Amino acid sequence: MSVASPIVCRRAAWGVMIAASAVVVSGAGACRAPGPPRTAAATIMRTQQTLGEDVLLVPLGTGKGATSVYQGESSSSFAIMVGKRCRLLVDVGLGVVKQCLRMCGGLPGVVYVSHNHSDHAGELPVMLIVELAAGRKMTVVSAPEVTTRLREHRLHELYSTGKTADDIARWIVAPPGVLTRVDDDFEVVTFRGRHSEISFGMVLYADGAPILGFSSDSGNDDARYDQLAVAPVLLLDARAVSSDEHASFEEVARLRLRIGDGKRLLVTGYGTAAEGPVSTDLFQPVRIGEPVILLKAPRANAVAPR
Repeated sequence: MSVASPIVCRRAAWGVMIAASAVVVSGAGACRAPGPPRTAAATIMRTQQTLGEDVLLVPLGTGKGATSVYQGESSSSFAIMVGKRCRLLVDVGLGVVKQCLRMCGGLPGVVYVSHNHSDHAGELPVMLIVELAAGRKMTVVSAPEVTTRLREHRLHELYSTGKTADDIARWIVAPPGVLTRVDDDFEVVTFRGRHSEISFGMVLYADGAPILGFSSDSGNDDARYDQLAVAPVLLLDARAVSSDEHASFEEVARLRLRIGDGKRLLVTGYGTAAEGPVSTDLFQPVRIGEPVILLKAPRANAVAPR
């Protein structure tokens, strides 16, 4: 993780944060200037050509807080794969590590943690220390308040080993509203949701192109959804019944009517497979082991539009 003097960021006209200084920090964790605005089609095709393979969202679980403990199905989580390579794990609650190993062929080097509830971070300490013992130091990405909670509370059980949080993992702090690089190809912009525990969703960017808006656990929040909707695919926390902490299927359906047909709306965090909603023209539930294509590899000889 690069260490440099602070860079003040401001909002660019095209909707992301750029460095106010002419100097841009390089490396993971940096606030990165995305460069001059391009057309959406040009941005997407450039990203497709850079990555060269399909970018997939692989659902690893859709569980609620007690789902893994009582029903044995994995907590809500997903992996981002580029071709056959697992590049990013998003949340690591109960049952997730085993699912990722089974379905993705291994763990990625980077994990994004939305908040410190056990169904989103419960397996983080064991995963980090086991991977470290195997010679691989993983990178944890989270918003500032979440990072503090993970380091002080979630990892506390590991400190009897004599190791510190920095010994155990690399940490990338992703401030809200700031484009933060997490590896060579991907960046995130975090946004706080409505939840009892401090929770941050994010927009995932691939080489500067927004490809996924993820709400994490959050009550219905149109302003937050609008921030996530810079991406063509939205993955939203939703359950059968609305609450202050979780949106409902009905509220997601209303979101579709408000934003129109230009986005794909998916829901997760609804519990077991049996508790999931029926797929409709308005939105669809993600299902464990059924990948969602976020970006397709470019056709041969395709030319990016300007």
